[in-house]
Formats: sequence, C-alpha cells, structure tokens
Amino acid sequence: MAWQIIKTSLNFIFNNFAIALRVSILPYTAYFAILIVIDTSDFAQQSRFFSLAGVLAALFFGAWIAVGWHRYILNGDTPNSWIPGLHWQNLRSYILKLFFLVVVLVVSALPFILVAFVTMQSVPVITNFSLVFIPFVAGLFFFRFGLVLPAAALDQPLSFGISWRATGEISGAVLITIVFVTLFNGVLTSIGTAMPYGPVSILWAYAAGWMQAMLGVSVLTTLYGYLIEKRDLY
Repeated sequence: MAWQIIKTSLNFIFNNFAIALRVSILPYTAYFAILIVIDTSDFAQQSRFFSLAGVLAALFFGAWIAVGWHRYILNGDTPNSWIPGLHWQNLRSYILKLFFLVVVLVVSALPFILVAFVTMQSVPVITNFSLVFIPFVAGLFFFRFGLVLPAAALDQPLSFGISWRATGEISGAVLITIVFVTLFNGVLTSIGTAMPYGPVSILWAYAAGWMQAMLGVSVLTTLYGYLIEKRDLY
C-alpha cells in the first residue's frame, strides 16, 4: 500500500503539472527569494528578526501553496490565474494547525537532540544515529497528525485525535511512506550540498525544494482522500 500512496501522490503532481505550477510558483518563488536574502546577507544571518521572518515566511507561503493544492485535488478548485487565491479563512486555520504541528515535531525530536548533544564528545556513533533518526520521528508525527491540514483547507472539522486514529489503520504503510519521503528529500538535499555554490546550485535548490514541498503536500492529500473521504488509490 505504501507504494500506492507514493504513486498516487506523484501522479497528482505530474498528471496536473501545469496546475501544480500555477498553485505554487508565485508563493514558492517569494519564499525562496526571502531565503536567498537571509542566506547571502551577513546582517540578516545575525539578526533574530530575519531568522523569525524566515520561519514565518515558511509557514505562510507553505500554507498558501498547500491550501491551494489540497483544494484543487480534493475539491476541484482550479486557480484562475498565476496568482493563486488566498482563501483567508482556510489559510488562517491551516497556519494555526501547522504551527501546532511544528511545536509537536520539535517536542518529539527534543529527546534525540538532547541525546546527540550529551554524547557528542563521548559516543559520536550515538550522536550520529540520533541525528539521522530525527527526520523519521518528525515525519511520523507530521503525517499521523497531519490530516487536520487538508481538512482545514476544505473547511471540514477534523481533530488531531481522529487524524491519529485514521492513519493508525495503515500505520505500517504510513511508516514506509515516511522512510521513502525522508530518503528522497535527503538525496535531493545531498546532491545540492555537493555542488559548488553558484547559479547551478541555486537553481537545483529551487527545483529540489519545490519538489520536496509538493511531494509532502501531495502525500497528505492522498492520505486524507483515502482515509477520510474513502477515495481510491491509483
């Protein structure tokens, strides 16, 4: 079933590629531009304001993309232009729930971060293991609780508890999907890291980041459609 989840998610992207670009390209480009400014400015890197701005930009622009994509795939809400609709009420609810999820992810990763810090000097093997394990733990909590996000995009009531129980029905497939998504993201990031800094590496970071974002949102859309709306996987 994990492969069906992944395949359906990828089909959503590539079978609707033009719409995917229309939903995401403007907000994603705006977010990426902010990251470039922060990354290339010594003042911005040293400023807590710009660090906070980067986090808030990720929440806002990520939610903007996700709401539009969920609404298109699940509700047939096609954007009419290259400036996707904001859907303010849904966007506000989405950001609040996304913020809560981020807090949950940080708390869930905290024990591994503490273990890594404590064993950094004495047992580096445990440190490395802990750091590698963090993305998998974060992904597990994100996708198990994350069905509340497509629900918010569609203005449908859904609690975190219902999301956890629904994804628990296929917990094994969800776990395998998380492993695939984490490894896929890691490969794309590693390729970019290995490149010398320049126009090519920036272009790669832009394309890879877009693909990582769209895959994550599409997996959430797939899980919501299958588990909550009882749609078929294909």
